[in-house]
Amino acid sequence: MKNIKRIIFSAAAITVLSVMAFGMGAAGRMREGAGQGQDTRRLAERLVGDMMGAYKNYSIPTFLDMLSDDFSPDRMQLANRVGDPYYKVLILEIDYFINEVLPENNTLAVSFKWQKKAQVKATGRMVKTEGNSVFVFKDENGDWKLSRINGQNPFL
Repeated sequence: MKNIKRIIFSAAAITVLSVMAFGMGAAGRMREGAGQGQDTRRLAERLVGDMMGAYKNYSIPTFLDMLSDDFSPDRMQLANRVGDPYYKVLILEIDYFINEVLPENNTLAVSFKWQKKAQVKATGRMVKTEGNSVFVFKDENGDWKLSRINGQNPFL
């Protein structure tokens, strides 16, 4: 638990580094950080990528399947909010940069910076949002499920 708290509190420093990386043209679909165990890093990349893909494609059943039953704060509220953009915006692109991956017991905390580009369906106006998040995944009988989102939620 100390490591998960450490990753959450180190978000300010990571934000500065991430902004610098994006500013220097390092933005892309996903980037690897140095010093991570490659298997753990690949798992984190797959988990975050699958979540982003389900969100971008409005695949609510798939998205729900990736959420832990005890997702905090409210699993169904998040699911409803994730489906809401389908009616209001067209999600064009979601880019992210994974900063740090911390495994601990049966959890995996993934810190990352994200940028989202969407188009408002009613007006055609382009909207760009960005933020820093920590996804905490939990191993539930061999399946990794998202149990918590800290920071800015890229799905809202």
